[in-house]
Amino acid sequence: MPQCKNCGSCAINHNHYGRDGTDPNLCDACYWRTKAERSASDVKRLREWIREEGERNNTCTFNVLGDVCGYCECKRKHSNNRNEGLSKAVPLD
Repeated sequence: MPQCKNCGSCAINHNHYGRDGTDPNLCDACYWRTKAERSASDVKRLREWIREEGERNNTCTFNVLGDVCGYCECKRKHSNNRNEGLSKAVPLD
């Protein structure tokens, strides 16, 4: 019975649980962990690319990334700072 090259588990089910046949030497848990780590790396790289392209093209990326950019001319940075101050304000009686 084949064993996982990472952890030694024998829980290798190539045709079950949505596996696509890649990484045949990994158990199911290691397979999905590896896939998740690759996806997280891809997302991080794409977010950085979007941020750089936004700066290069002077385009707001707030709707895509959800972060207020420092170069943006949509004035969200100013309005967010103002809103943060309001959330910390003491309520009026």
